[in-house]
Amino acid sequence: MVRKIAGHSLFGNIKHLNINNTEITEIPDIANSLGQTFSNNSSSTNYRNKFQAIRSQAENQHLKFKSNNKGLDGEGIYVVITIR
Repeated sequence: MVRKIAGHSLFGNIKHLNINNTEITEIPDIANSLGQTFSNNSSSTNYRNKFQAIRSQAENQHLKFKSNNKGLDGEGIYVVITIR
């Protein structure tokens, strides 16, 4: 998994994508097509009305984030992660 994140995949790059019998070969168009597919798949319109109502109610609740945790760096809760 780390090799994939770092861009060192064992497999070749995607050269084309076929959507609705249309071959897409330009990298920006492939990225946009994948993004559109992910957006459509995660859309709220795919959920039942009852779930949408519960989700909406939960998202409107105020959350309190207060912590005395100094984190791994001793100052905050964030630590910089780098890939070599």
